[in-house]
Amino acid sequence: MWRFSVLFLVLYLSSALTQVTLPDTKHAEGMCIWYGQCKQKNGNWLNCYRNIPKVLAPDNGEIFNALNDVCPWYVNKTAPNSTYTCCNVDQINALRTSSLKLAQQLLGRCPSCFQNFMNIFCATTCDPSNSLFMNVRNSSLDIVNTTYPAIDTVDVYFTNHYTEKFFNSCKNVQFSQESSKVISLMCGSNDPCTGQKWLTFMGTPMPGSPAPFVLNFTFTDSATGGVIPASMIAHDAPLKSCNESVNGLTCSCSDCPMVCPASPTMPPSKGSVKISFIPIGIFVGVIGFVIYNIVFSIVVMISLVLTATDSKGEYQRLSRSSRRSFCLTDVGQVFEDIISKLFSRWGYFAAKYWFVVIPAVLVVVFGFCAGLVFFEVTTDPVELWSAPNSRARKEKEYFDQHFGPFYRTAQIIITAPHSPDFSFADSQNYKIVYHFGGVFQQDILNEIWHMQNDIANLNVSHKDSNGGKRDITLQDICFQPLAPDNMNCTIYSVLNYFQNDFELLNKEVKLVFTVTANSSYHIHYCTRDPSSLNATDLFIPCMAEYGGPVDPSVALGGYETVNGTGQYDLAKAIIITFVINNHVDTEMNKPAEEWEKAFISYLKTYKDRVKNSNISFSFSSESSIPNELDRESLTDVRTIAISYLLMFLYIALFLGSFVRRIFYSLFPSDGRPKCSGGILVSSRIGLGLVGVCLVALSVVAALGLLSYLRVKATLIIIEVVPFLVLAVGTDNLFILTHAYERKRQCKPAAMTTTLIGEALGEVAPSILLTSLTETVAFLLGGVSTMPAVRTFSFFAGVAVFINFMLQITVFTAVLGLDSKRINQYRLDLCCCLQLTKDEDEIDNHDSLLFVFMKNCYAPFLLHKFVRMAVIYIFSVLFFGMLVGLFNQDIGLSQSIALPKDSYLQDYFDDMSKYFRTGPPVYFVIKDGYNYTNQTKQNKICSSAGCDLNSMGVQISSASLIPEYSRIAEHASIWLDSYFAWIDPRSGCCVVKNRAEAKPKICSNHSDPNCEPCLTGDNDIYRPNPTEFSRYLQTFLNSNPDTTTCNQGGHAAFGSAVALKENNKSVEASYLMTYHTILRDSNDYIDAVKRAREYSSNFSLTINHEVFAYSVIYVFYEQYLTIKEDVAINLSLSLGSVFVMSFLLMGFNIISALIVTGTVALIIVDMLGMMAWVGISLNAVSLVNLVMAIGISVEFCSHIVRWFAHSRAYSRIERARDAISYMGTSVLSGITFTKLLGVLVLVFAKSQIFVKFYFGMYMLMIGFGALHGLVFLPVLLSYIGPFSLSADDEASIESSNSVHEDAVNYATIDSRAVTNSLSSSQSSRSPHRNVELDRPTENTKLFYA
Repeated sequence: MWRFSVLFLVLYLSSALTQVTLPDTKHAEGMCIWYGQCKQKNGNWLNCYRNIPKVLAPDNGEIFNALNDVCPWYVNKTAPNSTYTCCNVDQINALRTSSLKLAQQLLGRCPSCFQNFMNIFCATTCDPSNSLFMNVRNSSLDIVNTTYPAIDTVDVYFTNHYTEKFFNSCKNVQFSQESSKVISLMCGSNDPCTGQKWLTFMGTPMPGSPAPFVLNFTFTDSATGGVIPASMIAHDAPLKSCNESVNGLTCSCSDCPMVCPASPTMPPSKGSVKISFIPIGIFVGVIGFVIYNIVFSIVVMISLVLTATDSKGEYQRLSRSSRRSFCLTDVGQVFEDIISKLFSRWGYFAAKYWFVVIPAVLVVVFGFCAGLVFFEVTTDPVELWSAPNSRARKEKEYFDQHFGPFYRTAQIIITAPHSPDFSFADSQNYKIVYHFGGVFQQDILNEIWHMQNDIANLNVSHKDSNGGKRDITLQDICFQPLAPDNMNCTIYSVLNYFQNDFELLNKEVKLVFTVTANSSYHIHYCTRDPSSLNATDLFIPCMAEYGGPVDPSVALGGYETVNGTGQYDLAKAIIITFVINNHVDTEMNKPAEEWEKAFISYLKTYKDRVKNSNISFSFSSESSIPNELDRESLTDVRTIAISYLLMFLYIALFLGSFVRRIFYSLFPSDGRPKCSGGILVSSRIGLGLVGVCLVALSVVAALGLLSYLRVKATLIIIEVVPFLVLAVGTDNLFILTHAYERKRQCKPAAMTTTLIGEALGEVAPSILLTSLTETVAFLLGGVSTMPAVRTFSFFAGVAVFINFMLQITVFTAVLGLDSKRINQYRLDLCCCLQLTKDEDEIDNHDSLLFVFMKNCYAPFLLHKFVRMAVIYIFSVLFFGMLVGLFNQDIGLSQSIALPKDSYLQDYFDDMSKYFRTGPPVYFVIKDGYNYTNQTKQNKICSSAGCDLNSMGVQISSASLIPEYSRIAEHASIWLDSYFAWIDPRSGCCVVKNRAEAKPKICSNHSDPNCEPCLTGDNDIYRPNPTEFSRYLQTFLNSNPDTTTCNQGGHAAFGSAVALKENNKSVEASYLMTYHTILRDSNDYIDAVKRAREYSSNFSLTINHEVFAYSVIYVFYEQYLTIKEDVAINLSLSLGSVFVMSFLLMGFNIISALIVTGTVALIIVDMLGMMAWVGISLNAVSLVNLVMAIGISVEFCSHIVRWFAHSRAYSRIERARDAISYMGTSVLSGITFTKLLGVLVLVFAKSQIFVKFYFGMYMLMIGFGALHGLVFLPVLLSYIGPFSLSADDEASIESSNSVHEDAVNYATIDSRAVTNSLSSSQSSRSPHRNVELDRPTENTKLFYA
């Protein structure tokens, strides 16, 4: 962080020097090359050249005491009067007051390292035989002021063993304030650093550096010979390893891996579970498929044997045995009869007294709608995805309350794709060539400076809550870490290596015609030593203008890492981050939000204003995602509107007989096309529009009703619930209307009110079954911990139920009115106009779809071999999808949640491509911990004297296995920095009148009246409880000083410690580190898991609660339990499907099991296919899965109930009826309507619409239709329940039997289809008369 050549104050400056020729230096045991100080230059003293014998330091004399204090190993403890040295008191005091203090602050946490450092320091300064390994090459003389020459150049000879042992003892020492190693701050631009590079760097003078002459280090393998002059010996004194103790203290595990009990190892990767070498998913799928087919084959063979009699015997056995075995069926039948009669009477009443029903119901519904005055929509991602009582949410609130919310950021990622790479030679050694990425070209840097400067000076007009207006700039909202002493904003940018000064950015140093230093070389140096005060020939410090260093891993991107060292010169991106203050009070964030809007607007139009721009960039601000999510809700309004419009048109056109009448008018049975006004009469377009309006009204009513209860809506509700209710409502509209049409054809002379009542009595129990099942299933989804899922479930459940109520009231009444209009031959949509009815015109034609389903599709599907093939194919499908379940991804990429044309898409791409550092993570120690207790301190800190298993040590160990831990660096620990700051040897904490209760802190450390805060009466220089509390706030308010004290805690730890009201004791604090780069949802989820795993260990370590916090956790916590949440939600919903089906299907457990099982198959197939097509599991997909259960009930329940009530001969016959009558309504209702609407969503701009709505809706409709209209009828033909309507066995006795094993399918008379188009008897309800549904001789052949 600070230039450490300053530590070699052994090299003292002089002024007005004249070069002199030195006599031959005598190199021998007991000879010195210097003694004393000659002259001061730039505030530093220079040593005098004096090749004299070593000087005696008398016992208890001034030199002896000073030497014993600073370099005690040069004191002869056995014979004190035999202590000799080559330095005087002034030289020793210079070491003590300047060099040692800075070294102590940084290296003092590892005693052996610091002692080794002092060993070198003392050897070059005071060793009584330093002439043996040091040789003065050049010196100069101030003739006026001194008689001794000052030294210009010194050759120093060290052995490689000595150098490397010194380096190895210090190379892992951590710098507590910056989560980096101290050695990285002391080696300059030498990467990777070694002992030789370290000493060479500190011995090389730089312009403006406090080291004015050269220490030419020479490193040799042996002490003599080779390049070493004959009379000299390379220095090789004993040094301590980092794991050796000094005065009973040892380096901590964080600073010396050899101290650690064991090196951390990567836990074995769990990977995918396998049985032998086969993945578990494939194994389960294959084994399950084999077992299933064996069981199914056995069941089929048994079924063939048992059914080898006539259908009469089969029916009688089924009917009689069923009544003996299922005693509940009688009760269930009575229950169903009661429901049917109640609905029949209600339908009659609603149709007759429509003028009472419609206004009364609408008054209530509009009363619900009035609740919209309280309607609120939440778009806050935290509110959407994190429950208020969730762990992450509580931890976020705790963090915000004690430390303030995490900073807001505005960020730009800049690249120069068309700028070539270039090279630059080292100004000190032209053989060393540095290679730079094109983004560091001078013209690129200049353009980036103009951009950054414009942004920093953006002026925004803000209107406060009181109505007053004021101008807002970055200065008003930015984070200023050293305020009030330094009011500059924190901007992480390489331009801050030039203090954001344009002239400094373009400064060059030339030697003749050659540029020896420029911006690229300065950046090269500063990325290696970002805290340097005088880095290069440019005479420019690297420290940013806000008073802190700029971490190159944050300011640069797209670089490679070699042996843990970033190759910053070859970075492909420059990252500028503006750090902005954040507040818990959202009103206080309004100025920042206004400035961020201006920031985004400026960058969106940048290239329009700046011609010939050579840069490419992406950008984001704190408010970008919420704003883009809001925009997304408007992005696809047109697409959604078209989708709904197409569904509305379909319902309006196909609900009545409009299309059917047109077809039969154009293709009549007599072959003579004709145009009839009846087409405009029987179209029922108006009825369809009413049905659609009721669907919309039910959604609005649900929103209003829950708004009364102050339940906030979400965008998911607005987008999905109408789609869901329209699907459910459309199905019911078609079922009810088709039921009435069948009754009308059967009883053309009956009164409309009577027919309405009969139709409602026939199908209302089925509609009630599906609606209540869906309502309960959705409401049970409210148990989800995800707010978005829970809110959707509530709104969906209420909306479906209100829609059901509107259908059996208002729609039933309007159906009666519309039927009366048709009877009176009045025009649709214009009922005031009445046409003359053509008596020859009789609308008794079946719909084309019905004809196809009954005479073509049903016979084909129920053919013996087709049925077996269907079962086999669906079993393959199921087990194939089951394999996919084991490979289901979880998470939701941020880019998918945003519109395709969002500027954030480029930002997320660049972030994934160029970022090399992950988000910060804080390990928070909650209130109640006693920090004044030394034993408890040792459980947290990571410096000398701390526990080997402390929190700090564990974090450092975790950073050694980042692939597993997701922790990139060791932690910044305020206790370590506080101990270094208060250590009396560091000179940081200095006061006047230490004995007073409130001693005054000295601003001038050289004041002779000042003394260290601590007495220094213990080995580790820890404060006692009183001292700890007395000076803590002072430490937290102290700014780091690069010349006297670098351990001030204001910048690094000002917000890391929450003090109690007395400002003396700690309430809560945190240790901060960084996650590794996280690129996708799996990485983020794993980071949350690992952080919580470590925080649990920390809680056990310190016997106090510790939790991990990062800004990302509230968004990704949901995925830790997403699979369990999905299982619970779907299980509860499926359970409700079973219970409601059992209760409302006449207590028929077989029917309930078949419905529930088929719905479960649909959901399993959907989940499996989601895995195969890459649709991940998250809150959005969970909402759709819950909705899929409701939709699936529509596909299944109606058909099963129709099957159960059919009076046909056998299971196959009843399956045919269910397909023909109810399958037609399901296909024309929910299937075609939803398919038409969903197809439009593929054109949506929002990726989340395309993937999670279009994709999942297609799966929903596809699997629902396949299972409901293909698999379910076949399954019913095998194991369907007995007929609940088979009361009259006499009628069965008189009916003709139909044997399943009839003649071959190929003998089917194809004319049956053509004849059926003109047959008026082909559409007769199976609930009416068994004889009417007896198959003809031709159709019997289909079931073979």
